Amino acid sequence: MSVVIADLDSDGERDIAVTNFAGATVSVLRNKGGGVFEAAVDYPAGTEPVSVFAEDLNGDGRPDLAITNFDASTVSVLSAVCLP
Repeated sequence: MSVVIADLDSDGERDIAVTNFAGATVSVLRNKGGGVFEAAVDYPAGTEPVSVFAEDLNGDGRPDLAITNFDASTVSVLSAVCLP
């Protein structure tokens, strides 16, 4: 499991993204402010995701998620436009 904290929805609050190895997903928990988070939303991430990294990969000013997948030896990218 890997966790990254970043403002994924550009609202000024830092959100959480967590890899789910067995579930082949990454869960995103949006920060509602005041230490309260919305329920996790799962996104497909590839086979056995082990690590997640947040960075603006496409130059749109919002962080995207790059997820490394153990079994397939691949990297999945979730663009900020695909996230909440």
